[in-house]
Amino acid sequence: MAAANPAKLPNDRRALAEELLGLHRKHGDVFARMEDLKRALRESATAAGENFKEEFAGEGVVKVAGRKDGKFKGIVPTIDQRAFIALSEAKRNKLIESGVITMVNEFTQPFYGSVTVEVF
Repeated sequence: MAAANPAKLPNDRRALAEELLGLHRKHGDVFARMEDLKRALRESATAAGENFKEEFAGEGVVKVAGRKDGKFKGIVPTIDQRAFIALSEAKRNKLIESGVITMVNEFTQPFYGSVTVEVF
């Protein structure tokens, strides 16, 4: 992605934000109705216990998936991290060397950004 011109960026951001705000002010009731319809469709799929789609020839398709609870996958051993860290370095190294404990890099989930619009 090419670098943006820093001198131009704030004005572009403001113009984009202003246009977005205007659309929300003008069509907020439409967006709210769309969310109500989506919620009702998701609830219908959840109640039926199956996903579905409705096709409209030449217009499009609406695909709906209901809510699903997490499924039990099995028992996974975990480690008390505080207890592990409280061990002497020698004891920690022994557990690591034995393969009982493996050290892995842990990352947070990626955040793809957000945009929040508040209409006054």
